[in-house]
Amino acid sequence: MSNEIVLPEITIEGSADSPSITAADWWANGFVAGYNAPDAQIERPLMINDELAAIFLKGAASGQQAARDTQAALDERFRDQPSIGPEIIGAESLDEVQKQFVEEFGSLFGLHGHMPHTEIENEALEPLPTPNIVLVE
Repeated sequence: MSNEIVLPEITIEGSADSPSITAADWWANGFVAGYNAPDAQIERPLMINDELAAIFLKGAASGQQAARDTQAALDERFRDQPSIGPEIIGAESLDEVQKQFVEEFGSLFGLHGHMPHTEIENEALEPLPTPNIVLVE
């Protein structure tokens, strides 16, 4: 009996011609992940060493903070601006406007229960031409 150890087969994807991923790339990847999910718990990527994982997580924390700072700046900038609210007092409701639209334009757009007929009736269709195929032996 031999002392061989059979390992599972793995496939490494990538190109030998592509540039290697640096620590700055891992930080940037973390920053993007953190910025896009400012309130999420960012997971450590698999298959990287502890040093690169720490750099990635530091980038994620920086991205999350940048997203929160950006949102706070936008909230402050637009705090006193008009916004869409529940409903303007004294204005018509959406249901009333839709009902009025159907009453005025329903016949034009076919909104009164059925769509208008668009096919042309009594049109004789010519038969489709067929190619003249001759088998030669």
